[in-house]
This record gives sequence, structure tokens and C-alpha cells, in this order.
Amino acid sequence: MKRISVPVIDEVSGEGRVLKVEASSLPAEDGLTRMLVAGQSSRPGAFDVVLEALESLGPLHPAHYVVQVEDAGTPVRGRSSRLGLALAAFCEARRSQSRVPGPAGHLAVTGDLRSDGTVLPVDAETLPSKAASARAAGCDAFVVPSSQVSLAQLPGLTVIGVDHLRDCTEDPRILVWRRPGVTELVRRRPLASTAVAVSALLVVILIATGIAPLGTRPLGGLPGLSSEGTEFRVEGLAGGHVLPSSYARRLALRPDGRIVIVGTGSEAAGSQSLQIVAGFLPDGRPERAFGDAGVVLRDVGRDLTGVDVIIDPDGAIVVAGSAKMTLAGDFSLSRYLPDGEPDPRFGEDGFTWTQVAYDTDRARAVRHHPAGGYVVAGDAHSGVDYDLALLKYAPDGTLDTEFGNDGIVVEDIEGRDGFGGMTVDEDGLILAVGRGGFRGLAARYLPNGMPDPGFGDAGKVVLAAAPGYEEMLVEVISRPGGGYLTTGYSRMGQNAYDLFVVGLRPDGSLDPAFGDGGRVGVDLGSVAEEPVDLAVLEDGRIAIVGRRESDGQSDLMLVVLDQDGALLGEPVLLDVGGGDEIGYDVAVEQGGSLLIAGASRSGGLSEMLLLRVVVE
Repeated sequence: MKRISVPVIDEVSGEGRVLKVEASSLPAEDGLTRMLVAGQSSRPGAFDVVLEALESLGPLHPAHYVVQVEDAGTPVRGRSSRLGLALAAFCEARRSQSRVPGPAGHLAVTGDLRSDGTVLPVDAETLPSKAASARAAGCDAFVVPSSQVSLAQLPGLTVIGVDHLRDCTEDPRILVWRRPGVTELVRRRPLASTAVAVSALLVVILIATGIAPLGTRPLGGLPGLSSEGTEFRVEGLAGGHVLPSSYARRLALRPDGRIVIVGTGSEAAGSQSLQIVAGFLPDGRPERAFGDAGVVLRDVGRDLTGVDVIIDPDGAIVVAGSAKMTLAGDFSLSRYLPDGEPDPRFGEDGFTWTQVAYDTDRARAVRHHPAGGYVVAGDAHSGVDYDLALLKYAPDGTLDTEFGNDGIVVEDIEGRDGFGGMTVDEDGLILAVGRGGFRGLAARYLPNGMPDPGFGDAGKVVLAAAPGYEEMLVEVISRPGGGYLTTGYSRMGQNAYDLFVVGLRPDGSLDPAFGDGGRVGVDLGSVAEEPVDLAVLEDGRIAIVGRRESDGQSDLMLVVLDQDGALLGEPVLLDVGGGDEIGYDVAVEQGGSLLIAGASRSGGLSEMLLLRVVVE
């Protein structure tokens, strides 16, 4: 059982007195976590305020947590006790889920907590004596209403203002949310002399349903690592449970450096999924003015997902996904204004959807079209098998009837077909990659959706897989100087994935100057090396993210190649607290740093990850 104590400074005969309330948590056999909050209040309904504060601030989803209040026999009086009780319970709930230590040092609190979670000022004349009592009790920090910070100053005591209960947990002097042993969590294999040495620190932030992330924490003394004169400073940005099961699938950068991540979340395995859109400032703090204090949760139809995102020139956010608007699944496209509100000029309240075939349709990627509007790639199930699917939407969310067949292109190659990634050049040529049957496929289309006869064989390039192997391309980017880079996996059986990268000339032929005749295979000797996304750094090096599985555990994987496809050392692997991790997206910021979005799953829960790797 874990236990946390939070002293409360109460007023007795005009003098401050330190009283303690406690909260403890204990996992139960039914999968729930029982939390006991110990204390006593002379005010009727004080514990109701505690429970209301916990519900409104959401330390954990109620489906996984049960709060019980017991009487510890300690006389804690007044609304100040409510703040202490609520803070103790709130801290213990977060500590229990995030598997981190509790308060950094000893913390005392005072203030009048209202049922809406705000903290009102207390009697100013009692603050000096309360501060002295906190210091005498060995407390390192004293939380008071923000308007009264100057009244409680005392040497040797850190005074912290708070306007809202959750603000208490944002100050690193109170709670340290970093997971322990960061150098032990990042497992790096030996690097060759030309390798890129990278380490990663993950700052974990627990995010409750409908509320904002709590914010990131200072990294403190993590040194940069170097190899052959190249230095990398690694910063953890964010991660957490917007819902108990949450995945960050893609990220996008705004021109001013702010970050948008999209993904999917649900309350439990098999339950209804929602689309997640979250905004972050360049330093990783949540963008409070975006959505509901940094987060947008959207539920349209059934099982709305977020799988890709782009930023429009006017700052609007366009998210591709899927939703069950019919019996199976359909393409979906959402457009949000820069502040996270649905764009009323797009579709119906910022949302549009398309039934492509008779069964499950799944969008995988969205890109701008230089003539206006958006191109969405994915697959569509005809009722017999999956086909390639490419759609073009006008800026208002309607299908562009000048593209393909009334806005839709569907092609059947070899039974199990589909697109996974896409790029669109400034001339409007669309290159989408995926699979044609059991082989990797690249297909290029003219701006009107017709196959491009100048690419491959009538617009298609099908890779030659080794006998007994299944291959799929998952992402593609335009290559500096012309042509394309695409990554995918070669698989034998259900789990034996091997990563490969292919360089293509503008006409679709293999680039002989890249790797071994246009192809680079990366077999790291583990069960699986599965790529998901790639990006090219300013100096031409290629960064690939995905997952590596070994000994039954999956870790987030970062592989770096030089511009000709040579592997730069071994991959960097990130293991967060023993969970299963994957990197879904990597982007290059202005200045050359990398942003990586992904997910970590442990104990039946999954959390969103967002990391920054800065090239110095």
C-alpha cells in the first residue's frame, strides 16, 4: 500500500497549527484501485467537496478508481481542510497511477477550497503564524492563495501561490512527475564510431478526461551526449492518459513552433473511441487557450479516430480518421479553428465523412492539394477484400467532383490492397505507398486522380518481395534533390518484421546510388523491427521511428541512416517503465531538432508520448 501525507495549516485561537490528512491506495482484485482519504472535518459536506474536486479535476478515470473516505479521528477544521484533503487524494491518485514518488519534500497547504475547485483567500492576519508553523514542522513548501503569497514570506520556506487545485501539482517543487532512473529507462546498444548517440528523457503527465495536461517539468542536469563531434540534447515533452487508453498517432508543427498532436482514446479496451487533438507550446507546456485547456475530445458517430493531421495556412487544423457512420467504418475528415473549436464552415460543424465501399473504410493519411482542398489516402473493403482508396475533398469538406470518380479513386490490385502513407508535390502529383496484395506498392496519380503514366508501369511500382515474405510500405517523403524515400517492413509469419528503406527516382525506378541498388535492409537480430514514419534532417541524415520487439517486449525505436542509406550505429530504444512502446511519427523542427509522437502501453492502459531530440 502506498501512502501520502499532506499537512494542513489550520487556525486555532488565532495561531497556526499543523494537522495532517492522509491518502493511501491499494489495487483490488476486481481491477479497480481503492483510495482511502483519512481525515475529519467539522464542516458538513467537506468530504463532498473533496470528491467533487477529484471528479472535476479527474486524477483517474472513475471506471478504474474508487474513492473512499474514512475518519482518522484527526480534527481538521474549516475549508482549509478541504484543500488539504483534496490535494492529498489528488496527489496519491496520480502517484498511484504514474508509479512515481509523492511530494518532493514536505508540503503544507492552506486556503479555502470551493466546490468548483477554486481557492479563496484566508484571514490575512493568520498567514505569518501559519507560515512559521509550517517551517517549524519541517515543511519545505507552503501553498497559499496566489493573492496572498507576499503575506506569507518567511526565510527557509518556499511559498507557492495557487488559484486552482490542479495548479498545485504543476510546480516541480511540490510534485516531481519524472519517472525514476531515466538513464536506466533508455537502453542504448553500443554505437559504431560514426553512430549518433542519443538518449531520451520522458516527462510523464497524467491527463484526465476532458481536462488539460498538467504541464511539463524542468529536466535538470541531463548532459548532452556526443559522438564524433555531434551533440544531441534530449528533452522530454509530454505524455499521459487523456483517456485510460490513449495513443498519439501524428503530430504537426505550426509556423510559430507550437505543436499539435492527434490520436485516439477510449475509456476501456473495446469501448467507444474518441478523437484526441492536443495543443502544446514550443517548450512542451500545454496550450491552455486551445480547446478545453489544451485538449479537444470529439465523438461523432461511433469510434471516431485521429490518424493524421496537417496545418492549413490560416492556422486551422485538419484531422483525418475513420468513424462508424454506417454499419462498418467510413473515412472522416475534421477541421478545427486555430483555437480548437470545430470550423462551422467545413462540412457539418467541422466534420465530414464518406462511405467509400460496402464494408470497413479506413483513412491513413491526409495532405494538402496545391489546387486547394485535401487528399486522403487509405483502404476500402468491398465486402470481399481491401482496395486502394484515394479521396479529394474541396476546402468546404465536400467531395471534389473533378477528381477521380466524383472525388473518389478506388483500385483493386491483388486482393489485400491499401495505402499507408502519402506525399503531394507542388505540382499536384500524388504519390501514395502501401501494399498490393503481399508486396510493397507505390502509386502516383495526376492532380485529377488519374494514374500517372510517367511513373513506373502505368503509375504503379510493385516491389519484389523475397519468397515466403509479405511486404508493405508504410510512409513516403519527397527526397531533397528529387525522387522519394519510402520505408516499410518485410514479414515472415505474424511477428517477424524486418525494416527496410527504398530510394526511388522521380520516374519510380530504384535509385542505384541509395543503399544496395536502391534498397537498404535493417535486420537488428530481434524478433521485429517495424518502422512507422521517417524524416530527413537538414544535413541529409534519415531518421526512422517505429518499434523493436525482443524477449516479448516492444520498445520505441529510433534508427538513423546517412543520406546514402548506411546505418549509423545501432538503434536507440526507449522503454518507459517496462511498458510496450512505439513511435508513430517523427518531424523535423526548424533548427534541426526531432519531435517524436507515439504511445506506451502497460497494465492494460496506454498513454500518449511526445519527445524532442535536439541536434546541437
